[in-house]
Amino acid sequence: MGRAPCYSMKLLHNKRAMRGFSLTEILIVTSVTLCIAATAIPKMVSTMASIELRAGVRSASGILQQTRAQAIKDDKFFKTRYTNGTGGGIVYADLNDNGRPDANEPQAQLGTTVLAYSAPTGIPALGNTELSFTPVTTTTVSFSSTGQPCNALHSCAVGMVVYFTDMRVVGSPGWAAVSVSPAGRVATWMWTGSAWSE
Repeated sequence: MGRAPCYSMKLLHNKRAMRGFSLTEILIVTSVTLCIAATAIPKMVSTMASIELRAGVRSASGILQQTRAQAIKDDKFFKTRYTNGTGGGIVYADLNDNGRPDANEPQAQLGTTVLAYSAPTGIPALGNTELSFTPVTTTTVSFSSTGQPCNALHSCAVGMVVYFTDMRVVGSPGWAAVSVSPAGRVATWMWTGSAWSE
């Protein structure tokens, strides 16, 4: 008679263990998971877009520096241009001045959502305060044989800025810029939401 209660207690314990989670418990865990995802996913998408924009601007900066070095090396006048397509923007050194990127010219894909712009919209442009020179907003940056930036064949030592934005799915678009000082120094800039940061 002493063994019967022990056996029934064991059977009762096994039935509880096999029962699993109740519908209420599953609904609570699912709703908490969805709340966390609803707050985390937009932030993650925005962060990834910012990373892609920053990488695109750094690539554009590299092409500008490469074009400047090539102009000095070859003792020629070279241009850097950009083109926007369905797959994003492309910045390229237009070494033969035909207005399109060729296979033998240095070029960089900016990213699938990053596009080059001649001027920012909805935010202030870079100015003398941030740059220490008054920039010319441009779509083509040319370099003379001495490495100075030019906006025409005989108008050199001009500071310039090219702007970039992204087409984010979530939130307002990000902005970035590449500046070229009158001496030829290339710098990248990111819009923080309230100011430009180098």
